[in-house]
Amino acid sequence: KGDSLYFTPCLPADWQSVKIKYTYLNTIYNIELIQHSLPEKNAMELDGLPLNNNIIPLMNDEEIHQVKIFLT
Repeated sequence: KGDSLYFTPCLPADWQSVKIKYTYLNTIYNIELIQHSLPEKNAMELDGLPLNNNIIPLMNDEEIHQVKIFLT
């Protein structure tokens, strides 16, 4: 939606992870959804920094960004 990518992620229980390559204009987002057994709720990171509200802010900076989404 506009300059944000909204996620409500889920994976089948027997999948450990999945990788998605998303291109926004001239910028690449490598998104990895990872099952984990930590007690925390779902968590998201963009380039190692925490994200809130399941929203990935999109920017056209012609860089490659790493997104990790940890699922319980």
